[in-house]
Amino acid sequence: MNGSPRCLTFNGYHMLWSQWKEAYIWDQTSTSCHIHEKLTEDQFSLTPSSRMRNHLAEDVLDKKMLFLMRAYKDHLDKTGQNSSRLDMSIEFLLHTSRVVELFSDKQFIHDVQDNRLVNLAKCLDFFKNWKAQCTENKHFISDKLWFDLQSLIHGFIAIVRYKLSRFPESVIRPAIVNQDVCENHFSQLRGANAQNENPTYLLTQTTQNAVIFGQSIISRKSNTGVEKNEIVANLPVSRGVFKKK
Repeated sequence: MNGSPRCLTFNGYHMLWSQWKEAYIWDQTSTSCHIHEKLTEDQFSLTPSSRMRNHLAEDVLDKKMLFLMRAYKDHLDKTGQNSSRLDMSIEFLLHTSRVVELFSDKQFIHDVQDNRLVNLAKCLDFFKNWKAQCTENKHFISDKLWFDLQSLIHGFIAIVRYKLSRFPESVIRPAIVNQDVCENHFSQLRGANAQNENPTYLLTQTTQNAVIFGQSIISRKSNTGVEKNEIVANLPVSRGVFKKK
């Protein structure tokens, strides 16, 4: 895809980045009202900094992209061109669009049998079946991406099951599942050790409890709550740790 040595293949069909670009160009030049209005050249001409922007990736993997790809396939059918070459890409987008939609959804999950979780599990099954059919590594996504995808799906489903089993009356809002608390924790560890990029165990052991017991939630947009730990928040600060100015 776009200069990559990988050639993603499933059931005899190839999934190429050029197919996304073709659909985008067709949408820009052949429709009076663009089907996917968020697509621009930014999604197709990535820079080192823009590669880190999640919304650019979401725009080419969401349900609008799926709708556009299906519309482009219909156009190829009507003009007598080979449209079957898009089948792999459409099936891929069918699953990725559900993942993007789930983690953008502000509607609560209060049941482990929620249909959105079922679709998430189906997405994982799709990738498992794809991997099982591949005869070469280059026909499948990278090992790192595959690991991250499994961690994302298994991890989120496990969070829902654990929370609803421990607190049956609680709910989870997928759109605000994040790692703000973890990032806040490690940020405070670094701050307590002179912004050391690689603190040793000895440096962190004296600050670990102070951070855990004394911190407050950095983000109100999370599923972890917003209350400060009042029981231990006022413990005396050890000498050399979080020195008061």
